[in-house]
Amino acid sequence: MNAYSSFWQRYFDFKGYSTRKEYWVPTLVNIAIISILIGLIFVSSSSKLVWLVNILSGIVLIFVIAMIIPQIAVQVRRLHDINRKGFLVYLNLILGIVESFPREGSVLATIINFIGLIIGIWLFVYMCLGTREHVEKEKRLWI
Repeated sequence: MNAYSSFWQRYFDFKGYSTRKEYWVPTLVNIAIISILIGLIFVSSSSKLVWLVNILSGIVLIFVIAMIIPQIAVQVRRLHDINRKGFLVYLNLILGIVESFPREGSVLATIINFIGLIIGIWLFVYMCLGTREHVEKEKRLWI
């Protein structure tokens, strides 16, 4: 639970380091929370409890929005822990925003989606790597 409380306490900390545990515990707990809430939404939507679906949907929306900044921060700190800069996290965020604009059938959209997928896989691998000996900020690798 220490790792999960640290996730929320270090909301705007983009400069430090985070271990694998400090990254994976909150990530998996947040996935579990969202999955449970979405499961409750599906169960409630089959009945006449529209008000409950609306409330649960609002809770999920607020939770996901509240989770965006600390999730980015913990990813950047995790990259610092393996001597990388946070560039990939920011690039992935920008690509995610660009991907959200509808452009069906566009070759550019397909290329951007593919690049986003590759960066997402790359980040996943980086999040799994162990801690490395820390170096000065200027000597960290971009990618």
